[in-house]
Amino acid sequence: MVGSYDPDASTRVRPSGDLQAPRPRDLAGSLATTATLAAPVSPEPQAQGPSAEETRSSQGAAKGARVRPPGEPSASEALRSQELLAETLAHDLAHPVIDLSSDRVGRYVVLSKLGQGGMGAVYTAYDEELDRRVALKLVRESAGVDTLGHARMQREAQAMARLSHPNVVQVYDVGSHEGQIFIAMEYVRGSTLRTWQERRDPATAAGRRAILDMYMQAGRGLAAAHRAGMVHRDFKPDNVLVGDDGRARVLDFGLAASISQAATASGPELDTASAATGLTLTGAVLGTQAFMAPELFLARPSDARTDQFSFCVALYRALYRAPPFAGETFTALASSVCSGELEAAPERTAVPPWLRAVLVRGLARDPADRYPDMDALLAALASDPGELRRRRLVALARFALAMLVSALLIYLTSVAWTLW
Repeated sequence: MVGSYDPDASTRVRPSGDLQAPRPRDLAGSLATTATLAAPVSPEPQAQGPSAEETRSSQGAAKGARVRPPGEPSASEALRSQELLAETLAHDLAHPVIDLSSDRVGRYVVLSKLGQGGMGAVYTAYDEELDRRVALKLVRESAGVDTLGHARMQREAQAMARLSHPNVVQVYDVGSHEGQIFIAMEYVRGSTLRTWQERRDPATAAGRRAILDMYMQAGRGLAAAHRAGMVHRDFKPDNVLVGDDGRARVLDFGLAASISQAATASGPELDTASAATGLTLTGAVLGTQAFMAPELFLARPSDARTDQFSFCVALYRALYRAPPFAGETFTALASSVCSGELEAAPERTAVPPWLRAVLVRGLARDPADRYPDMDALLAALASDPGELRRRRLVALARFALAMLVSALLIYLTSVAWTLW
C-alpha cells in the first residue's frame, strides 16, 4: 500500500530552500467554503467596485466552481475570525481561575494540584470508597460550556468510562461539583509523551524505533476509541501519558469533541470566548494549532481521519525535530496546512524514505487521501522493509537450523541402529 502511493498526488512538498511565505489570499481563492463562525470580523473599508473576493467568485462560477452564498465567510475571513478567537482564548488562558472551596469533591479527597490549563485544573485525589488514588479533572465554569454542553460532556465521559483499553486513560467517574463538571480518571505515574520523546534521539536507530513504538501504542488507543465511535480532535504529545511501566495512554479523549459541539450549539449568538473553546482542550492554544488538521482550521466537519492527521504531525515532529508545515503565525500556519504545503525533508535525515511516505499520506490535505482508518495507518507504520527482511532472514535461518538438526538426528539414529 505504501509503495503504490504517490505523496505528491495530495500533498505538495515545498522544495528545500524555497522561502516564499504562504499567502492567505491564495488560500482563500483555492478553497470553496467554510462553516459560519459566530464571531464576525469587522470588514475593512473598501474602495467602490467589485472586491477581490467577488472577482474570484465570479471567475469560479465561470469555471463551474461552487459560488459562495451571500453572508457565508470566505476562507480568509474564517481564518481571520479563528485568529481573533485564538487571541481571545490565549488571554483567557493567561488568567485562569479555578479554586476549590474545600478539600473534597464528592467522595474524593483532594490531595494536591497537578496542573491547570484553559479548560480547568487537574488534581490528585483519593477515592475513599474504592481505596485508590485518582486524577481528578475539574472543568471551570467560564470555559464557554453551557448547561447543554455540560450534559454532552457528561455523556462523553460516561462513554469513555465504558471503554477499557491499555492505551487509553481509564475514566472512572463523572459528576458535578459546585456547578463544575469533574471527571475522575486513572492516575498515571510518569510523564507526557512530549517530555518522554525529548530524551530520545531520533538520529539513532534505537531512538527512532523507541519513538515509533511508543507512538504506535498511542495510535492503538486512538483506534480503539474510534471503533467505539469517539474522536479526540485534540491529539498531541501533551495529551498522551507515558507511564513508568513504559505504556502510552491517551487522555482527554472525546472531551474536545463535546466542547466543540457545545461551542457551536448556540448558533450566531455565540460569543468569542465560547467559540474559542473549540480550538483547544488543555495547555496553550498555539500548541494545539500546530497539530490541527485543515478541516479544523476551516471549521469543517471532522472525523477519525482528523485524529490521524494530528497523530502524523506529532510523529513527524518527534522524528524530524521540526514541524511538517511552516508558519510562525496562525494565518501563515493555516495557509501552509490548508494548501498541503509540506516542508521538504532535511538533507541529512535518519528517517527512512518508506517512513516519510507513510507520514506524507497521513498528512494529506484531503481526508479522503489519508489512510481509511488508524488501523491501516498503524499497519503501514509496522511495514518497515528492513525489519521485514530481517524477520524473513531470521525465519529462514531458524528453518535451516531446524532442518540441520533433523538431519543430524536422523543420521545419529541410523548409526545407532546399525551398531545395535
